Amino acid sequence: MMTWHSTLKSKAHELVPQFYSLGDRLTPAENKAKAQALIQGSTFTLDGVDEEGSTNNMAAPALGALIISFFYNGPSSLVVTFPNVFTAEVPEVAICLAATVLQAAIDKYVATGTCKDCKFEYQGYSKIYVQFHSMQFAINNNPKHATKTKALRVKWAESANVPANEPGNIITFENDFMPILD
Repeated sequence: MMTWHSTLKSKAHELVPQFYSLGDRLTPAENKAKAQALIQGSTFTLDGVDEEGSTNNMAAPALGALIISFFYNGPSSLVVTFPNVFTAEVPEVAICLAATVLQAAIDKYVATGTCKDCKFEYQGYSKIYVQFHSMQFAINNNPKHATKTKALRVKWAESANVPANEPGNIITFENDFMPILD
């Protein structure tokens, strides 16, 4: 039986090669360089720019896919247990946790360029989680970016309006720890 911790880690591990093109298709050197570039500046959490040229912080499609597949879909989804917390919008803490777990999955490629398991433990990743909270705080203090991320949190929650008790439902989107507040 998988634990909450291992389920989240496993889902992130599945999504990283899909969304960030890491894995067997690249050489170890290419994987290592790409993983390091994704981690630097937390660019793996970004999703380009909007029509006004402003960066889309904490908006990466992989982030949305992980949030929806873990927190909203499946027999043990948290939306079923805590509907008052998750129904209207994705909580910021869930986004910060998902970003932390994605970084841990990307970190598997940083040292050698091959997918080597690294421990996803409190001692190391709690600091990263806190930094994502700081990033979210900075976003919330910028009215334009706060509005954009709030709208995305609502969109993710609304798009996850699928039966939460059906395993295997995964919804994906097509479209330093400082956010780019341009």
